[in-house]
Amino acid sequence: MQSRKAKRSKGKRSTPRVVLSRKKRIAFAFIALVLSGALLLLVEGCLRLFRYGGDPRLFVAASVEGGRFLTCNREIGRQYFPYLVKVPKPSWDAFLKDKPSNGVRMFVLGGSTAAGFPYGNNLMFSRILNVRLQEAFPDRKIEIVNTAMSATNTYTQLDFLDEILAQKPDAILIYSGHNEYYGALGVASRESLGQSRAVARAYLKLRRLKLFVLAQDAVGLVRGMRKQGADYDPSATLMERMVGAKAIPLDSRLYRQGTRQFAENLDRIYQKARVAGVPIVVSELVSNVRDQRPFVSVATGSAPAADLVFRDAQALDREGDHEQAHRLYTKAKDLDALRFRASEEFNEILHETARRYGGAVVPMKSRFEAASPEGIIGDHLMVDHLHPNVDGCFLMAAAFFDTIRDAKAIDLPWDRAAVKPIEHYRQNWGMTDLDLACADLSIRYLKGGWPFQPQAGPNRSLQSFGPQGEVDTLALRVLTDDAYSIILAHDDLAQRHEREGRYLEAYHEYRALCHTVPWSTIFLNDAAKNLLRLKRTDEVPALLARSLEIQETFFALRWMGHLLVNQGKFAEAIPYLEKAREGHEDNEQVLLCLEQAYQHTGRHDEALAVGQKLKTLPHRSDR
Repeated sequence: MQSRKAKRSKGKRSTPRVVLSRKKRIAFAFIALVLSGALLLLVEGCLRLFRYGGDPRLFVAASVEGGRFLTCNREIGRQYFPYLVKVPKPSWDAFLKDKPSNGVRMFVLGGSTAAGFPYGNNLMFSRILNVRLQEAFPDRKIEIVNTAMSATNTYTQLDFLDEILAQKPDAILIYSGHNEYYGALGVASRESLGQSRAVARAYLKLRRLKLFVLAQDAVGLVRGMRKQGADYDPSATLMERMVGAKAIPLDSRLYRQGTRQFAENLDRIYQKARVAGVPIVVSELVSNVRDQRPFVSVATGSAPAADLVFRDAQALDREGDHEQAHRLYTKAKDLDALRFRASEEFNEILHETARRYGGAVVPMKSRFEAASPEGIIGDHLMVDHLHPNVDGCFLMAAAFFDTIRDAKAIDLPWDRAAVKPIEHYRQNWGMTDLDLACADLSIRYLKGGWPFQPQAGPNRSLQSFGPQGEVDTLALRVLTDDAYSIILAHDDLAQRHEREGRYLEAYHEYRALCHTVPWSTIFLNDAAKNLLRLKRTDEVPALLARSLEIQETFFALRWMGHLLVNQGKFAEAIPYLEKAREGHEDNEQVLLCLEQAYQHTGRHDEALAVGQKLKTLPHRSDR
């Protein structure tokens, strides 16, 4: 008798096993791969459609002035600082989408010094250089576009380069090297991916994929990285946030990795520029050696502690042996194990790389030393450990100007007699007490945190600050309110001066804005309005000409025509007045000027027609 188990097994139907052929297995695998790829492409497309993670392009269309300009993408910093809540931003720079036939276009690469910290965009060395070069070549359209950002190094600059070269530059200006260790992706940065350049370059390419950004954000959320860890201090400066390794002795393994990173990235930048036929003008690096003590001193078997060398330098300085003091100050800076100031080896790398490629080097160090007491760079030209003060900014601009001229980076005839000295620009530049107050507060805050202060508690430097007036109050708001900028502060202050009838002060604020956002007609026209109120009419046409070059506005056309009529330049005035009349047929000022201009140029029928039109205007019947 069969067991129940045997009976049950007999009663079951056996399911035939389906065996796929090799060709079918390959086909199914291929279909699965295609569907997976299609799904990924669909997700990537949707993420791009909804602009997830921001725009990865360096240059985007400007939203004003007729859509004729490209501007630096203000959110490009997200590509390099994915876990910072507040990321560095590039300058308010813009340039024409279509390079004019008479155009000379340059781009600036660098970190916070090149970006003008602690000042606004009006005091970047590139802005000063742009104005000076434009006056040296009045028949050319000079464009200098500054892409520099705080806490970035040659990784970011190399990543920018392809997009910069696509804009047909005539030269590239570089001031970079101080951020090589602690800047984004630097070997000792919190944003580092290790010491492999290949990994860093691959990461920067992957960051352009929205799927990668999504995955990175997900990992960051899981790890709590968006909160910067449990010990996150919201008052910490960017300088403090970027530091990974706080002690990198001279000639240590990590120090060598940093110099190699700098040399290899810089070499790659030169290679790309050479292929594109674009010359590079690179600058030596300068820093405060006399009045900035070493941040971290570490004695090694081959070198003394930096603070001991610094004290010896001070003693020699007091005794009047400035030459030896200078040598020891520089040595102490190089021995400083906190690598915020580039060692002299970086200048050697700059010179050697430029020599190999036949490029020009700006002798910035000798220029700063020549302008410093006893030839030792200190607080006379610096606001902190390495950022130039206002005089230093103009000195930087002058050094670049002279090197561009001497190296013939602009291969055009130079009229040396027409070039004004840099002192002229220093005395007449568009900056006000508000710029200085904002810079002073920025430095106060910087020096209120580590490494200028012991790492013990939050930065309270602003809590003890008592504003002494409206300028200080606005400066404090600029620094503490993310939605409020120095541009808005200048504009608010100018409007207040206008309401109070203080037109000269209003003009100065608008002039500062003209240098901060030189591609906008708004501030140029506002500056002209206040000069008109002050009856300084001889200064107005230059502002109106710059405004009209950007975009033809009714205000600029009307007043340019009016002023030319007053000067007796009737033929020159007519085109402006005719354009101003379009869309403003009933403007009495335009019609009066146009009638007068027609009469004086023998166009009597047209003058008569304008006169008839004037009689039809309200309150003009008795004319």
